[in-house]
Amino acid sequence: MTFRLRSRSPVRWLVLILALGTASRADAQNATPPLAVAAIASIDAVLDDVDYLFDASGHPQYAQFVRGLVANLNELKGIDRGRPLGVMVFFPQTLGADPDAAVFIPVADIEQLKSTARLGNVISLEDDAQPGRLVLKTPEKSIPVRLEHGYAFLSEKPDVLLRTLPDPSSVMGDLLSRYDGAISLRREGIPVHLALMARGTLDGLLASTRSQAQGGTETETQLVQDSLGFGGQIARALFEDTERLEAGWRLERDARSLVIEGAVVAGSGKPRIPNAFQSLAEGSPRFGALAAEAAPMGLVLHVNLPVELREMIGRALDLSQQKAEGETERGAAILLPHVRTLFSTLRRTAEAGQLDAVFQVVGGPPDHFTAIGGIALADGEPLARAVQAVLPFAQASPEGRKIDMNAMEIRGVAFHRVRGVAERPQDQLLYGEDAALLVGVAHDAIWFAIGGEEARDRLEEAMGASGAADGDAGRLAAARLHLTDWLGLVRDEGDEAARQFRAVAQRAFPQPEDDQLEIAIAPVDRGLQLRITLEEGYLRMIGHAIAVSQGR
Repeated sequence: MTFRLRSRSPVRWLVLILALGTASRADAQNATPPLAVAAIASIDAVLDDVDYLFDASGHPQYAQFVRGLVANLNELKGIDRGRPLGVMVFFPQTLGADPDAAVFIPVADIEQLKSTARLGNVISLEDDAQPGRLVLKTPEKSIPVRLEHGYAFLSEKPDVLLRTLPDPSSVMGDLLSRYDGAISLRREGIPVHLALMARGTLDGLLASTRSQAQGGTETETQLVQDSLGFGGQIARALFEDTERLEAGWRLERDARSLVIEGAVVAGSGKPRIPNAFQSLAEGSPRFGALAAEAAPMGLVLHVNLPVELREMIGRALDLSQQKAEGETERGAAILLPHVRTLFSTLRRTAEAGQLDAVFQVVGGPPDHFTAIGGIALADGEPLARAVQAVLPFAQASPEGRKIDMNAMEIRGVAFHRVRGVAERPQDQLLYGEDAALLVGVAHDAIWFAIGGEEARDRLEEAMGASGAADGDAGRLAAARLHLTDWLGLVRDEGDEAARQFRAVAQRAFPQPEDDQLEIAIAPVDRGLQLRITLEEGYLRMIGHAIAVSQGR
């Protein structure tokens, strides 16, 4: 057949191309969106991770064993070892039934894949009667296979493969360019009518909870209902605007660490969730520099409170103050002004809108630990005077402890010592039998420490180091743990699991290094992210644990 190109033929070709493109987009739009997808970036990427894991732990023979398995499987020829491989889960077509699943395998050469899949006369991959269809035959069953988008889709339910299947590369987007393996739970995979039903159920539940909420007084009831209403707004925004939940892991070889991340991701053009999270993280953490210092454990919180939440906290403080004043008038009326000072300081701090707190454990073997904490205040000087007046009354109460007023001054702040706080055996193990609580109020924070004689010096160092740190800017929370500092507390007498853990940990951490575990929560472009970073020592632990399980 021959074609004649006339003067108008380019227009016809353009129309044909546009029509084909439109049809292709229509197919993509009509594809059944999955409820969840779990995949690895590629087979080769995972094999590289296995090599790294066992090389780091000193057990390269296990990586060689895995490579040997691949070699025995015809080197997985026919499979594209550089593209994603995983499973899609679809919402069941019948409500109440189990979800439908389809495994997807990237195909490089279908004939080579048939050779790879063949296992004697037991397992074979054979052509089906329909074009683009195959059957994986095993002694137990025959599994239908469909070729689409350069992938082989397998499912034990034939009806699953009758769907318009989406392209895995398009579904995962850039997720597998950021991770070696990932999972994505997707809102679009829920049928629209079920999403509407769920929204109606949520609204009904919130309305019912608010109507049934009761407090001791009309004011308390209104506060409870307002709080539930605020929580309902958050729940609705998350329900309506969340596009997907995702999680993934990757090995960062340059940083010698394993990173695990999870995120709530809002839909494109839906700014409520990202704007809210960004607003929560505004400002610099008051104690960021302190938490960033190397220590057995550290935790820092920084939240910029929404205006609605500040107002609710203020009203809650008003109610609490009324109750506290009533109890104080019946018991020790002389303390009434100091109770008012306490609530006034808390109210001003809430109005300022910044919640900043830090908790840190320092020291450790061969010495005892010292726990240090701080909470930022808007105006601490009136509270400091109130504490001076109230503590002697606390000491005089029947259950009161021995309190040394103005026991020491640290950086211009008076600290009081409360003795006998380590009564439980575990507290004595951590802080020592003579541990005491130090409490002091500075103009911008209340500080405390639990520990022995070294607590004073530790507290002075912490107060001097407190301040913002660039590395923690923009985070809502960050926690760090150094495992080797805690191994001395593991008691393995008569406990085989504890003994094995201690043995594996000691092999993984011959020196106190590469042992940091960090957890951080921070807003990202379209939502909120949880990030866990484990230094290389934890990879060595995984490798050693596998070796122990194999009797090595």
